[in-house]
Amino acid sequence: MRNFCKNEIGPTVTQNNSPSSEPKRIALFRLSSAGDIVLTSPALKKAWPNSELIFLTKAAYEPLISSNPNLKQVILWTKNDSVTTIRNKLLELEIEAI
Repeated sequence: MRNFCKNEIGPTVTQNNSPSSEPKRIALFRLSSAGDIVLTSPALKKAWPNSELIFLTKAAYEPLISSNPNLKQVILWTKNDSVTTIRNKLLELEIEAI
């Protein structure tokens, strides 16, 4: 396993090259079937109770997930957003796992 630079998005790696036990922030991507996140976010929160779950989805799904208590933040992907725009948002949040 290689070390990741601070400006890359990917798994957190400790100095001894082993994955850390609990990432600070986890990004979840779902651009369709947003109900999946409603069902999986409790399990993820149970597995990593101290991690922040950040969900990326289309604006149309915001009402379904905006009140989910397991999610720290919801990022809405509009049709005007490029992949680079979304990548930059995730880098600003210092996401450690996807």
